[in-house]
Amino acid sequence: MPPPAVGCISLQRAKLTRGMGMGNFLGIDASTQSMSGLVIDTETGTIVAEVSVNFDELYADRYGVTNGVIDLGDGQMHSAPLMWVEALEQLCQQLRDADVDLTSIRAVAGSGQQHGTVYLNDSAAEALAGLDADRDLATQLEGVFSRATAPIWMDTSTGEQCRQIEAGVGGRQALLQLTGNTAFERFSGPQIRRFRQTEPDDWERTTNISLVSSFVSSLLAGRLVGVDPGDGSGTNLMDIRSRDWSQEALDATAPDLGRRLLPIATADTIVGAIHPFWVGRHGFSPDCRVLPFSGDNPSSLIGLGLVQPGQVALSLGTSDTLFACMDEARVSTTGEGALFASP
Repeated sequence: MPPPAVGCISLQRAKLTRGMGMGNFLGIDASTQSMSGLVIDTETGTIVAEVSVNFDELYADRYGVTNGVIDLGDGQMHSAPLMWVEALEQLCQQLRDADVDLTSIRAVAGSGQQHGTVYLNDSAAEALAGLDADRDLATQLEGVFSRATAPIWMDTSTGEQCRQIEAGVGGRQALLQLTGNTAFERFSGPQIRRFRQTEPDDWERTTNISLVSSFVSSLLAGRLVGVDPGDGSGTNLMDIRSRDWSQEALDATAPDLGRRLLPIATADTIVGAIHPFWVGRHGFSPDCRVLPFSGDNPSSLIGLGLVQPGQVALSLGTSDTLFACMDEARVSTTGEGALFASP
């Protein structure tokens, strides 16, 4: 549900980058099979460097991934959030190996594969805040997960939970009108409900649930960061019109779910300064800012400049996606496709 005109996007971008000036900006994409980084010089509009960390090449043995994924059987497709932690540091090292001066990076933003959920325990906030530049990131964060693996968008194990959530809000059409989507097996809400039902002890140890995009943003900011509207609308939990978590959808998904989610983060505000860990260990400037991350498909829409109704793009990858923008939230009466808020 992007804003109706290019001018709205320009105003948001101007507000977000006010005071930063021109210079180098780093974009990060945490996708299914790799984590990639792109440094752009905004003064010249040129690409300074592009690097990619392939999960299978570096982490297949340690995390048991094939094509970046752990196949647990019965439709359960997961990945390893600690692997993403390692990959983020490796990406920074590759940029340094490519002779990128990380002190030149004015801000970092990015995207993540949609729908994947990361489950954190009550040690996560303190561990993120206290990161030590003399120790690697993965060693410091290996104990913050209440669930060692993260279900991702390829997971198809939640058919029963989808039906339960739809029934809990008054039916399929009610969920469609509320969140913009019917319950999809890959969406975060059904995945959360299944986790609570099948692993109740680990659920009780869970104090925060992040999406892939907000998790990577949290690593850079050194604090837990909320999900943005673009990624939040791929959960079956967000009111598509108010862009806030829907209490009705939360209640239909899991008890006390609301206290495990941070409020939806507005996309036109700066998350904050990059954590001193990244300054001391990898050479970022202390003035570098972390900007909001979003889902990969909403980010692609904005990156391609699809901000006018009637423009369409086709993305070919691990999944193929045809997407376009609208000037208002128009919900499909049949539930076909997916409706996301613009980041």
